[in-house]
Amino acid sequence: MALFENLLDSLGIDCELTPYRYRYYVYGKCGGWFEGVTIVSYSKDEVIFKIHDGKLQVKGKNLSVKKYVEKEVALTGEIYGVERI
Repeated sequence: MALFENLLDSLGIDCELTPYRYRYYVYGKCGGWFEGVTIVSYSKDEVIFKIHDGKLQVKGKNLSVKKYVEKEVALTGEIYGVERI
């Protein structure tokens, strides 16, 4: 999302399309994308992210961090659930 926001900024458009502190997208059985998070703990079955005012727990199977840059994380594996804790 950072690339998209940089592109909008260069065009003079307000880059914050949605003013949320964190966002996530889950893509079926192949993983997910998380924005505005930092990793607190990680295992193959659970990832816990720190968000602005709490934590986000991701449960799944064979979870792996594919990308972790500027508070953006791409996970691979089967995600069963995402819960705010």
